[in-house]
Amino acid sequence: MKIDFVINRYPPSQGGGEFYAATLVRFLQKRGHLIQVHTSSLKSNYQRELIIGLPNQEMDHRVSICRYRPVYLTRNDNYPIFSAMAAKLFRSSADLIHAHSLYYFSADISGLIGKLRRKPFVLSPYFALRANGRFGTLRKLLNRLALSAGAVLVLTEYEKIEIEKYVSSVTRFETIPPGVNTEEFDQVPDNVFERFFDTKNHRVLLFVGRLDHGKGVDILIKALPEVIKKYPEVKCCIIGEDFGAMTELKTMAEETGVANNLIFTGKLDRQEVCSAFVNADIFVFPSRYEAFGMVLIEAMAAYLPVVAARSSAIPWVVKENEDGLLFDVNDHHDLAQKIMLTLSDASATQMRITRARKKVETEHAWPQVVEKLENVYSSLLR
Repeated sequence: MKIDFVINRYPPSQGGGEFYAATLVRFLQKRGHLIQVHTSSLKSNYQRELIIGLPNQEMDHRVSICRYRPVYLTRNDNYPIFSAMAAKLFRSSADLIHAHSLYYFSADISGLIGKLRRKPFVLSPYFALRANGRFGTLRKLLNRLALSAGAVLVLTEYEKIEIEKYVSSVTRFETIPPGVNTEEFDQVPDNVFERFFDTKNHRVLLFVGRLDHGKGVDILIKALPEVIKKYPEVKCCIIGEDFGAMTELKTMAEETGVANNLIFTGKLDRQEVCSAFVNADIFVFPSRYEAFGMVLIEAMAAYLPVVAARSSAIPWVVKENEDGLLFDVNDHHDLAQKIMLTLSDASATQMRITRARKKVETEHAWPQVVEKLENVYSSLLR
């Protein structure tokens, strides 16, 4: 099968959706499908900065990647347009288009070309309700066009519920959760934390994600004084690239008196991130909004207890008191209590860890995920 994968950003750009799409591409390629990725060199969906040095055309594990330069209609617009992408997609001989991330030109033009060429079109929206900004009426119409795909692939039931609030014309939903390669966490040779502090006699709280307001790292920092008062041996390690929040977070750490217990590592490579999951004591995810939260199931795969915000899709991923603990979003006191409960009740924590790993193995195995996706593709090509 020949498939056009279309996404606003793609690795080495950071993000759960980008990582998920790239992993799908690799698995589909291994199963004999011919994949053409259409994307950009954008570093962020919220900034216009490009990653320097990426070629316009490249091959990665026999997957062809085309990167297009963005054009913006206005100075403050956050809707990059790729005219060359549109032309290439229209001429493509692919059997099917699979677009990712609603609200972007890449998804909108995929939906339009799917209609014009009468070609099967699949959308993975990673849905988050947001304002359409300038040209809002046109944007909303284009969003609805993208959501009229032959199949809209949601990561959780929560995403389906939210989309149905936004538009009622979706003809077909398919729930396909992301996968995890558990072997990444079963074969980690080193402890990455040893690069940053003396790991003896410390208990490590871990956060992994980009540093912006939406990820809620400020809530974690506010919770630390309460935790450290009872557990002074705690170190909190923040792994992720700065998306504009680093200065504010470091200032907050100084003002709350936890700077000596807090480590910002910046961006780490994949093997180092896996090492962090394996060697931490608790994974803390205070995000204010997630369509899924890939790092949650990665922590579960690494036998790492999870404490996460009770927000958006997270309760559909982390079952409270079964495979993790949830705290009220933005409530740093509740977060502190859940962290301390995880540290103090070893027996209950171990039971949650065991259930979480079993869930990952049964519900998030990549071969099963890819087989579900192939079945959706095949159904649209009949």
